[in-house]
Amino acid sequence: MKREISFYTTASQNLITLHHLREVVERLKKKGPEVLFFRGISLLGDVYPLLGDREMLDVDVLVREWDRDLLKEALKEMGLEETEPGVFCKPGLVLDVHTSFLTSIRSTLGNSCLNISLEEVFRKSIPKQLDDIEIKIPCPAHLFISTALHLQSHSFFWAKGWQDLVKIKQFYDLADEAILGEARN
Repeated sequence: MKREISFYTTASQNLITLHHLREVVERLKKKGPEVLFFRGISLLGDVYPLLGDREMLDVDVLVREWDRDLLKEALKEMGLEETEPGVFCKPGLVLDVHTSFLTSIRSTLGNSCLNISLEEVFRKSIPKQLDDIEIKIPCPAHLFISTALHLQSHSFFWAKGWQDLVKIKQFYDLADEAILGEARN
């Protein structure tokens, strides 16, 4: 019974998040920069078919560096408050705005062994229908890489991250060569 309660709690929280996200997505389509959704939100509905299968603490958004201020302004106009740098909140929704796959602590890793252009990530992004909301997410290989980098930032102790990697690879039938090829481009 405990698992069932956890599933329904997660599904309810995700439905609330999607309800509030719908308005943000629609407003950004009209007046805002192009953004990609990644990490947990990009996995709902297909990699994790049921809304109760994957918990989200926030919604991760990727934006180009030069569009960050425009995005911040648009989010504030929608009533979201910047509670800490890059984190925007209102009841039922927490958006974490990123200009890179990497956290600032781990930027040395990206500079030393990865050659992923943010422009390439946006160029190769794909549309995704989530409930009745159309969003854009990184292509499968970039989604895998960004999830692996996020897992690395948690010192590889994050069980959900490992599960995400396995499920992404299985759902998109990703070969190691495809992932490595994107990381080296």
